[in-house]
Amino acid sequence: MTISTFREESNIPVEQQVDCLIEHIKNIYTIKGYFNDISSESKLAEILITIVLMYNPAITVKCIAEIYDKDFWNIWDEIQDAYHHTFWGSQEENSEEITTSDFFHCECEDMLPYWEENDNIEFSEELKVWFSSLKSSYDTIIDNYQDRFYSLRDIFLLLKSANDEFRKIYVFEDFLNAAIESVSDKKYQTLWKIFDNLLQNARQEENKDSGRKILRRFLAICGNESLREKVFGF
Repeated sequence: MTISTFREESNIPVEQQVDCLIEHIKNIYTIKGYFNDISSESKLAEILITIVLMYNPAITVKCIAEIYDKDFWNIWDEIQDAYHHTFWGSQEENSEEITTSDFFHCECEDMLPYWEENDNIEFSEELKVWFSSLKSSYDTIIDNYQDRFYSLRDIFLLLKSANDEFRKIYVFEDFLNAAIESVSDKKYQTLWKIFDNLLQNARQEENKDSGRKILRRFLAICGNESLREKVFGF
């Protein structure tokens, strides 16, 4: 079950669902019992099982914030003490600093969709070098741009091909809509050209997971307007 399905199908009033989810998530992280007092609400049990299996509080909180139109950090503040206690234990005052991705138990690339200007998400040196490489490719293509590379049909076939070959290659709806509206814009055309090049390179990789990771990373940058501005300048 997804959180959006829980919102629609739960017997709990919508205005009470966020508080209910937060309380039970805190119970999960403090090992007070996953499913206390929820026998009458099967939908709540189902979504909590999903959350347990997800094992990534950052993704869970992000989903809740988006679906219920809440602030990510306000919800995180509610559960962070319980999560911190369970998975990190007591720490000395002068404990070593850790990155956001380490704190949330996820890889740097998992944080790409959530990056915003002036936040505290730190990317690895590997990602920073890759960002620079992408910008160099972008500038080279823009400087030599002559005509449109891809029609709408070409774009959809490109995405379909990538997903058929590598699976779970998702494009963010807002970015796709903007790209469709500005299909002839050389900036968007250049992004599709880079994606096409990355797809060709991924096909040469023996490890499909490595190719999938690169493609998903790139589309995550494109889908995050703030990060796209940082990397590509628009």
